[in-house]
Amino acid sequence: MPSLLAPANGSTTSNNRPTFSWNAASNANAYQLQVDNNADFSSPEVNATTSGTSHTPASALSPGTYWWRVRGHNTTSGCDVWGPWSGVWSVTVSGAGGMCNPDWDLACGGSDDWNNGGPGSTDQIDHYSCSSWDESGPEYTYRFVPNASGPVSVSLSNLSADLDIFVLDVGPGGECNAANCIAYGDNTANFSDYAVHFSAVAGHTYYIVVDGYMGAVSDYHIAVSCPCATPGTPSLVAPADGSATSDDTPTFSWNAASNANAYQLQVDNNADFPSPEVSATTSGTSHTPASGLSTGTYYWRVRGHNTSSGCDVWGPWSGAWSVTVAASTPSLFASSARWIAAFGTSAGGWTSQDKYPRFVADVNGDGRADIVGFAASGAYVALSTGTKFASPTRWLAKFGTATSPAWTSQNTYPRLLGDVNRDGRADIVGFYSDGVYVSLSTGTAFSAPTRWLAKFGTNAGGWSSQDKYPRTVADVNGDGRADIVGFASSGAYVALSTGTAFSAPTRWLAAFGTNAGGWS
Repeated sequence: MPSLLAPANGSTTSNNRPTFSWNAASNANAYQLQVDNNADFSSPEVNATTSGTSHTPASALSPGTYWWRVRGHNTTSGCDVWGPWSGVWSVTVSGAGGMCNPDWDLACGGSDDWNNGGPGSTDQIDHYSCSSWDESGPEYTYRFVPNASGPVSVSLSNLSADLDIFVLDVGPGGECNAANCIAYGDNTANFSDYAVHFSAVAGHTYYIVVDGYMGAVSDYHIAVSCPCATPGTPSLVAPADGSATSDDTPTFSWNAASNANAYQLQVDNNADFPSPEVSATTSGTSHTPASGLSTGTYYWRVRGHNTSSGCDVWGPWSGAWSVTVAASTPSLFASSARWIAAFGTSAGGWTSQDKYPRFVADVNGDGRADIVGFAASGAYVALSTGTKFASPTRWLAKFGTATSPAWTSQNTYPRLLGDVNRDGRADIVGFYSDGVYVSLSTGTAFSAPTRWLAKFGTNAGGWSSQDKYPRTVADVNGDGRADIVGFASSGAYVALSTGTAFSAPTRWLAAFGTNAGGWS
């Protein structure tokens, strides 16, 4: 599952075309981004697919608060598998601060063809701090944020009237106003093409105002030339350095590098890389060779490429890792190893699954299954690191044999795990005497239980035994939320999750019951 990067959760931006970015997800070679002004994503303003790990909307977003999420897609080797949605972040688009409301985010290396004969997009500015000219518009504004410091040129061409340029530097978070003018220029010589030059600071926001002198109106072409940032060094992820594999087309993966929107991978059986067996470019952070590698030891490395806004800058190579491709040896599982000294009969007193049930599910949304155990005093979680389980901690003082109320038996009061609200984290679903109780996972704890449905309990429908009338949770309608499936005497009953409650149960099939097929 992808982890979100920017815009930061709960942040505010004046950029109405913000770039959404995230970390790569394992086994994903494409992604779907959704941006909606409704938290349930009922009608996304942006619904885009990309092979990279970022996306900038083609159209401006209106001012307001937006929620966004991402999921991975595996289309390699004929696959068509979607991963779970990431958690949801929010960002508020406020419009530009101060006088400016940019027509367009040019970005470094961007350009635009326009006519300034309309009402303008900037509040009328009569005087700028950097000049003594009287300006009467109309005025059009562009915004850009360089990702590297250095010289910038703003050129204006194809003119038929006197249009002036004013450059406003508002820093990393200031407002657009005339006092922030740092450079200006005009085309007094027969309306000839001209350019304004200045030195930009990486991360600052700049507004370029095209102003009609004394009300002048003209078509124009504007272009921005900016410094190009050198990509950072990618860090390698897999295959692990010095490892061996029987897969002759292993997937090579790495972490994203700063300022890189593409990568080059080299794989060679010589550590000097004189004649690579694989030399591939990709916009993602992984690559699987199309042809199998012969048995032997291979060295591999990656470097980033910045091609944004007309740039063509390569970053440094990563360090080289090695992997050995070995002949396939049939094997079912690796040797077992103890990941945690807990949750056992002699390691914590977990004497019975009926009394102290234990499950595995991803409760913090990192893509790894964790241990959830229901002890006498509540629900304990041991998070997976990928190589071991962390020490167990109590996430909730409920659902235990000695809690109030007491869940004395898994057969009488079953507790299950499933993602019932589609946030990528498994939640507790408990079946008590008076109905179904849910405790949502926050990623670090379980919330206080609330009753989502007055059914499927010993006194709420006669579900007296998990052995006789089993209940389970799974997504049966494909909306990403786990639903209840219960097997009563007369058949299989389903209660769909809405994300905040379960709907009334309905019988989906007159089978698999004690009186409907003899499932006794």
